[in-house]
Amino acid sequence: GDCAEAAYILRPDSESAQHGCVIDSSTNYALMCEIDCGGTVGSLAIGYGDCCSAPSEKGWAKIYMPSYENDKIFAIGMGSGEETDDSSLF
Repeated sequence: GDCAEAAYILRPDSESAQHGCVIDSSTNYALMCEIDCGGTVGSLAIGYGDCCSAPSEKGWAKIYMPSYENDKIFAIGMGSGEETDDSSLF
């Protein structure tokens, strides 16, 4: 968000009515998480490959978030939350 020094990840929200009004459900989102990074945040990028040649869990989304004043790019992995056996991780 502008001047918030944070990034926001939203998810579609299936709730189609709000405060007694019918709204287009394709435009209804809920906050999934807020990532505080202490600096100006650039556009987020999303990928599914390995990050910097480091092996990672299959199928996990990697979110890359630049923080300009900190001269860093944060890499965050998000998975399904389901348990897997060790042989399917990489």
